[in-house]
Amino acid sequence: MSKCCGEQRNTAYCPDCGAKIDETDLASLLRYCRSTLKVIRGSLEMARKRTEREAGSEARRKKRIAAYEKTVEKWSKWIVALEAAIKREAGE
Repeated sequence: MSKCCGEQRNTAYCPDCGAKIDETDLASLLRYCRSTLKVIRGSLEMARKRTEREAGSEARRKKRIAAYEKTVEKWSKWIVALEAAIKREAGE
């Protein structure tokens, strides 16, 4: 995380002064991972809402949902690991 206006910031711009905050490569990667996870979670919710008729078969629907859940878990673990690495890098 970067500092601006005396505070730690985890956004691309300071919410107080609006200045662009220099991001580390890890912070940029973390932002990408979070946005990707959001898309995957959206796909998971859509898969859960599909009826058996729309999905083709209940078995296929359940398999698709399980695959999305596994992907969400994987990306979530990466995000936790990146957050920990950024904190270590910042000396926290």
